[in-house]
Amino acid sequence: VRVGRRVYVGNLAWSTSWQDLKDFFRQAGNVVYASVLTEEDSGRSKGCGIVEFDTSEAAVNAIET
Repeated sequence: VRVGRRVYVGNLAWSTSWQDLKDFFRQAGNVVYASVLTEEDSGRSKGCGIVEFDTSEAAVNAIET
């Protein structure tokens, strides 16, 4: 089974920034990319984001913990 390095994160507080997301997920492994998805017209958070790790093992660790 092939495991990716990106993890979808849902149910975020509206005030969560990409930096907050990155800082939190560093406990699982080295984060190379973090983004909070936003509405195009208003810039408001959609309450979800994407975190990419440098290894698939770190991504699995983030999911399991």
